[in-house]
Amino acid sequence: MKPRSTKRAPRRRRNRRSYHPRWYAQNLLQAIATLLELPSTLGATRPGGWTPVLAWLAGLLMVLSRRPTLTGRLHEAVVALRALCQGFRAATYQGWCKALLAHAVALDLADAAFRRATLRVAQGVWRTQGWCVLAVDGSRLNLPRTRALRRWSPVAGKAHTAPQLFVTCLYHPASGLLWDYRVGPGTASERRHLRAMLARLPERTLLLADAGFVGFDLLTRLTRQHIAFVVRAGANVHLLEAPGGRGRRTDTPVWLWPPDHQTRHRPLGLRRLVLRHRGRTMTLLTNVRSPATLSKRQARALYARRWGIEVFYRQLKQTLGKRTLQSRTPERAVAEARLALQGLWLCGLLLGQTRQRHAGSPAVAAGLDVLRTALSPRSVVSARQWRQQWGRCRADPYPRRGPKRRGHWPDKKHDHPPGVAHVRPATERERRRAQRLTPLLLQT
Repeated sequence: MKPRSTKRAPRRRRNRRSYHPRWYAQNLLQAIATLLELPSTLGATRPGGWTPVLAWLAGLLMVLSRRPTLTGRLHEAVVALRALCQGFRAATYQGWCKALLAHAVALDLADAAFRRATLRVAQGVWRTQGWCVLAVDGSRLNLPRTRALRRWSPVAGKAHTAPQLFVTCLYHPASGLLWDYRVGPGTASERRHLRAMLARLPERTLLLADAGFVGFDLLTRLTRQHIAFVVRAGANVHLLEAPGGRGRRTDTPVWLWPPDHQTRHRPLGLRRLVLRHRGRTMTLLTNVRSPATLSKRQARALYARRWGIEVFYRQLKQTLGKRTLQSRTPERAVAEARLALQGLWLCGLLLGQTRQRHAGSPAVAAGLDVLRTALSPRSVVSARQWRQQWGRCRADPYPRRGPKRRGHWPDKKHDHPPGVAHVRPATERERRRAQRLTPLLLQT
């Protein structure tokens, strides 16, 4: 009998190739580069240095990460970037923040690339009935209670609330994609944000807005720039009967002409559309005068699509987890919010590409799971499996049998819906003044 050997058996060498970052991050980075037409070589100018594109790309990957802290998200993003750039070793959070804020123009260039990609992906559904329909709305995100943020954004909502950040978005309901956005402190105005985004509106745009956008100055500017709109009017809006409106109840020409503007501006000619749904009455105002161009039924169907932007904000806050941001300074908070919007925009673009190959409505939550799985170090996904995973990101096929009912949340606001706009006959003085002035009308 041979004596037992005391030598230990050689350890089996682990196959590290299957866990190499190139295997799980290459598909994601290649999809982003192809979609946004980024340069094929993204290497750093010096070993371990941040370039503007790499700093922005790291922030975009941080949005998609499941890690609870910002430093953990940056570590996961840097590991993924090493699969694309050889010799890339930058990993400190403070260094990344300084690089991103120093090259803030990269965020603006990324927005332009996203808009070009939106035109390509949504080419088949870009126009509806000849219009480029865009919904506009604003929402607030919570911020940490730091001294810098409280000084930058005082209380804007309910009393004793945390500092907030205000976001206003232009949303394309037919494709479910963003078109433009603005970010500011919690006391910012969504009307001022919309004025800043008017220069980038496509030709023949039709804006869908809620009752918060009814203002004589804003609607007059939209009409002068030949931008059509359908906006909801509440009980705080007072209209004047225009000539030719008697005898008609649900589709009447009216004038928007507040008393404090009558001495300096001419009246704004609009159409008042009265809609009834489930026992409630809703008033819509539009500057498209001709019913042949925009009928009452078409205006009702188009305004119903405005709810898509409310779903988009729910995806931003709930699905993506950005109800409360983590950055502790104003500059970093604005950059974090912009990167979060671009991350959700990226998911929508990738889902829009799969919609062209697969029937059905895509699910954003399932698409985010695919993106987050691609960042996992233990995920090995080939290019074919990557396409198959995106093809399975479909919404639930079953039809809903009834409306969704929300529970009672004591800490949330439950605002009443806007009432019905008031219409009164013009006084004799207003009629004489209107005869000297030509009403401002949209030339369609």
